[in-house]
Amino acid sequence: MMKKAKSLLALILAMLIAFGGTICAFAAETAETEDNGAVETADAIGLDSSIKGKISDADDEDYYALTIGDTTGSGLVTVSLAHDVKTNADPVMSYFVVTATDSDGNVIDYVKSAGTDSKVSFDFSVNTGVYFIKVEMGNVLDETLEYTLSAKINKTALIEKEPNDTTSQATSLKLSKKGETNLYYGAITDGDVDYYVANFTSPVLASFGIYNTASKTGNYKATLIKVVDGIDGETIQKIVGSIEIKDGEKVKDSPVFGVNGGIYFLKVEGVGASTGGYQVRIFAGSSSSTDEYEYNNEEKYANLLNKGSFFTGNIFDTNDVDVFKFKAPKKNNGYNVTLADFDGNKEVVNGQWTIEIANENGDVISATTTVLNSEKVTVSTDVLAEGTYYITVASGNVFTGETYKIDLDEKKKSEVEDDKDDGITSFDEFIANIKAIDWSGFWKNFEGWFEYINIIGIIKDIVPGIVSFLSDLVFSKV
Repeated sequence: MMKKAKSLLALILAMLIAFGGTICAFAAETAETEDNGAVETADAIGLDSSIKGKISDADDEDYYALTIGDTTGSGLVTVSLAHDVKTNADPVMSYFVVTATDSDGNVIDYVKSAGTDSKVSFDFSVNTGVYFIKVEMGNVLDETLEYTLSAKINKTALIEKEPNDTTSQATSLKLSKKGETNLYYGAITDGDVDYYVANFTSPVLASFGIYNTASKTGNYKATLIKVVDGIDGETIQKIVGSIEIKDGEKVKDSPVFGVNGGIYFLKVEGVGASTGGYQVRIFAGSSSSTDEYEYNNEEKYANLLNKGSFFTGNIFDTNDVDVFKFKAPKKNNGYNVTLADFDGNKEVVNGQWTIEIANENGDVISATTTVLNSEKVTVSTDVLAEGTYYITVASGNVFTGETYKIDLDEKKKSEVEDDKDDGITSFDEFIANIKAIDWSGFWKNFEGWFEYINIIGIIKDIVPGIVSFLSDLVFSKV
């Protein structure tokens, strides 16, 4: 019995040692295998593991394949590289360049170790598939350099989830708010488009931004799209506005705009041949009833501007317009539409704007274009027929993206009276107007008219006397 017990104990110990050895082997660092100088011969690197390698010269490159399986799913991968630092290292001296690419060879991001850096890392979003990590030498060419490469994944990070090339596949985006920034990592590959979807449950002031936070910067365009009601209950997508970040820029934010709730899509695409990583976010803050809300680029979706009230608005770009509408009752005195800047100086228009007032048929009633950095401008109408009228605000030739304030007021009766022909206001003015008439021609025609109707010979002799009498009577009064 004791022998059997000892044998069983030995077996258990052997299993534990074997199992422990397996764990140690998994946790231990592995070494690169040459030749791994191409993607076809890349060494596999696992998540939460590390691998040792070395670069012997400028032509040496080490490739590693990182496979993200279905069980792992999407997440944010952090790739780190550690190495020894040379004594008295030159700050401009780079040791390694580490680059991440997708399976098609599109560069997602890269990082350089230089100077006194002993460890560098970068993050990028991943979905199911194979990614490649390339390690190559920097400008240190006089000796073999060793390094340790590792990779780990954060599955709770905010990232795009492929496929998200259409609105129906859009990645759900959590709105940022004061004290809570939700930045989403994404990556654009060749011919790729990324869609995100956000739901505004109430009217808010919003903005969106795109960031070149990776070492590899690029040209990217972010476009906000609003889902609106179309014909026969169908929904259609309307562009609210776009922003574009340039290669080398770190951040690009949109103007602040109002949204009236609903579904919005954020579309991200590369400009030109740009590929790589980026970050995006949509911010939602508090709003008021006086904020213009998008989408309002067409008369059908115009914001209602009541008499005696105002809106604040902003134009995204030269393609954006803001449309407001107001209703004129049967009796009105005409209207004044005033546009001014919305910063500390209410009397100035910092941007250049075109303002039009049109009726329901599209006939322009009044319009003007402000001069850049001019005083506030007012566009007026005469008395209007009963109906709905539309005010369109667009950028002029000089686009500045400034926030504006637009007011609608009915004219006062005194303004209407001033606009009318004053006519004769006194007896003296009446006499002056009489004297200004060319009476000679009038009386000649008057006499001719009397002669024309004098077809009865009996009264022919008295016509000149009547004419003379009337002439003397009138001119004696004057």
